[in-house]
Amino acid sequence: MKSLRLPLVFIICALPSAGKAPFRMLYNNDTTNLESCVAPFHPKNAPFTVDVLKGSIDEAVRAGADCYMFSPGLTWVPLWKSKIYPPAEHMQWWLDTFKRPMSTIGEFVLNGGDLVEEYVAYCKANKITAFLSLRVNDYHHVEDLDARPGARMHPSSCLAVDRFRREHPELRIAAAGFTPPAGSNIPPARDANVMNWGRKEVRERLLGFIRELCEGYDIDGLELDFLRHFRIFPDGISSKRRVKIVTDFTHEVRKILDRSSREGKRRWLCARVPAFFEAQAALGIDLPKMTAAGLDMINLSSNYYTVQNDLEMARVRKMNPGAAIYLEMTHVTYVGPDPRRGFGDSNFYRRTTDEQFYTTAHLAYASGLDGVSLFNFAYYREYGGRPERGPFNEPPFHVINKLKDRGFIASSPQHYFLSDRWRSPYGNRVQLVLSMTRGRKMEFDMIMAPPARGWKTDARLRVQSTEAMSDDTQFEIECNGVKLAGSNDVSEPYANPYPPLLGSRETLRAWRIPREALKIGKNIFQIRQTQGGPALIYFIDAAIE
Repeated sequence: MKSLRLPLVFIICALPSAGKAPFRMLYNNDTTNLESCVAPFHPKNAPFTVDVLKGSIDEAVRAGADCYMFSPGLTWVPLWKSKIYPPAEHMQWWLDTFKRPMSTIGEFVLNGGDLVEEYVAYCKANKITAFLSLRVNDYHHVEDLDARPGARMHPSSCLAVDRFRREHPELRIAAAGFTPPAGSNIPPARDANVMNWGRKEVRERLLGFIRELCEGYDIDGLELDFLRHFRIFPDGISSKRRVKIVTDFTHEVRKILDRSSREGKRRWLCARVPAFFEAQAALGIDLPKMTAAGLDMINLSSNYYTVQNDLEMARVRKMNPGAAIYLEMTHVTYVGPDPRRGFGDSNFYRRTTDEQFYTTAHLAYASGLDGVSLFNFAYYREYGGRPERGPFNEPPFHVINKLKDRGFIASSPQHYFLSDRWRSPYGNRVQLVLSMTRGRKMEFDMIMAPPARGWKTDARLRVQSTEAMSDDTQFEIECNGVKLAGSNDVSEPYANPYPPLLGSRETLRAWRIPREALKIGKNIFQIRQTQGGPALIYFIDAAIE
């Protein structure tokens, strides 16, 4: 086999540049897990305490996270001592209005607690990098904004249903004539009732919260989370105006960070953004303009999923040479829809394995990225009173330090995969599901990058159907024009402690890929069904040493 080398663009992009943020592993704490997840420091059904927050910080930092990002709720209801919207007053209003039990985090705030103060103080005392991650237009519980007084609500709604958005429906996207698109997997009430960034009042309220946090707390950096939610503008606002609004907002945040900096140190500014350009454009995100306006870090996200394909990492890298860029990964590669609703939080999760984390990180580094990030990592654990989501596990904290070790990543066994579940409202490319019938030929591709010393073995490719296939169901597959030989081995390629949604002999078919057939970058596969009844292929993987 010939020696395999990374393309020149990868080599050039991997070189460090002066002034970049130094972090290699970003770790997000969404706050919600502190109350909902069962953890060694949080027994089942136990209330929130400050010790739970401290335990969640300790476990990630001990594992190797070097940039800890704390999301203080959904932003609209401050979990800090806000003068703009005092949280204790809000909680009392919520109790008086809805007369429902509130979450224990709500009780903590009602009694004068300040989560941001507790977080920053603990980080400073323990020399931990303290970032805040602010959701710029979170959509959780927006369907409850217009609920009548006394309406039945989940206790966590006290952290989401605020008076500003409730009393100003004219500032929501729906008021500007927005119509949710057909076929979206986002509930229509959520899609339409987020706030309209075209309105100055909305942006000024967010900037006011940011000023309070930057001036009142000794944070090391701030992340603007544009993935909560995918919509910030209604229809009818031009792309040019969207870009100007978001770029100007970034510049204002940069000025706030600089003015409030203590001891002249650099306070880093990060943006969590969709990992493909169509969604960025719809949100008014022009990354080169944002970096020119003061953005230091770019966190490329696939929202809820670990994703390897159809991302634009190398393009983002090339366009933003001075920024530190990260690829986000989560606890799942596939989420089945809730059978009771057909959307949203699911009963079933296909968890991300060690090898899938390492392979995804390898693709990020091969594209010139500076590091990786973790989101929703705590949700390997039991949460939400839904045992059918299980079986549950402790999160694989052992992967964190290894994900920062490029040498380890570049010599690890590889596990590539395609899944059908990452979709945004803007039509990102999703290659699966493949709807197969006898005689039908379809195509898919997988991005691959060889390890440090090249691929040493042949690969094994598997396709998985949603339902059991009949015994006579057969397929032919080519990889880069090379016809593949079938394999009777459909077992998991590596030890997998997470059984949900794995395939069986009835739902899987397998082939051997000669290592000589593989290419650096995009590998083209063609599949044709030769026998049997219809089959829906929703998960594909390829493993190679």
